[in-house]
Amino acid sequence: MTVVNSSSQPVYDAELYWRRGSAGWGDPNPEPLGMILPGAAVERARSFPNDTNMNVSGAILRFTAAAGVRWIRRPDGYLGEQE
Repeated sequence: MTVVNSSSQPVYDAELYWRRGSAGWGDPNPEPLGMILPGAAVERARSFPNDTNMNVSGAILRFTAAAGVRWIRRPDGYLGEQE
C-alpha cells in the first residue's frame, strides 16, 4: 500500500487500520505512520493468508489534516470526515 499526501499541507497522526474482512489483521494495528509531508509517499505492506478475500480486506487510512479535521480514506476510494 502506498499512501501519498497530495495536498499542499502536511497531514498528522496518519495510521493504517489493517483489516481481513471485518476483523483487524496483524500487528501493530493500527500501524502508525505519523506526519506525512506534502508530496511525500509512505509505503507499507502486510501479508495475508492465500484464502483471504482481498475485495473486503486491506487497509483503511485515518489522518488529521492541518486544519485539525480527522479524515478516513477507505480502499474503495471513499474520503470523508471521521466522526
